[in-house]
Amino acid sequence: LQYDGILCQECEDDLLLSLRQAPDLKGLKQVYYLGAYHHLILKRIIATIKFQHHQALSRYCAKLITKTLEPYSTLPKVWIPVPIHPKRRKQRGFNQVEQLFYCACLSQHSHFLPIIRRIKQTQALYTKNRQQRADELRLAFSYSHHSLALLVKNQEVLIVDDIITTGQTVTQIAELLLNAGSRSVSALTLSYVFEAKDSATLS
Repeated sequence: LQYDGILCQECEDDLLLSLRQAPDLKGLKQVYYLGAYHHLILKRIIATIKFQHHQALSRYCAKLITKTLEPYSTLPKVWIPVPIHPKRRKQRGFNQVEQLFYCACLSQHSHFLPIIRRIKQTQALYTKNRQQRADELRLAFSYSHHSLALLVKNQEVLIVDDIITTGQTVTQIAELLLNAGSRSVSALTLSYVFEAKDSATLS
């Protein structure tokens, strides 16, 4: 990374974001990702945004995401960002997921609805295994809008996140949305932690 955290052209070219299909997750119709988390540049980008609170880099990546998704017009028309706990948001100053995907959502002529809230302040999840993550995230999410059922009923919904590791976060939120009447729930993440041989670039 150069220029006060903004990508140089060489790093941007090496990033090679593209819409790809990830392995299936329980309750989700489709799971998409834009890059593999093991990619050194992408991993560093996410860490810089989340732990150094680098909003300029977040906005820059939002432009890259928007450009990457421009050719795809069949994504669901209701986008719901994964929330962070209010204390975490106050500390960080922003929800990086909202910044990363808001412009792309508008470009897709879709509705951006931050209507899920995180009611449980979870411990850091990156050190935990699948079962520990599931236990930590149990009852972590709720509705932030009393009209949730009306907003998502019979709608195809897309959950957006910055990283999917075990999928526990998006599957918990998908369950909420399906119980509220969503027709289907898919997920889109900037990065995915997985074996590269399991991915397939979408045509």
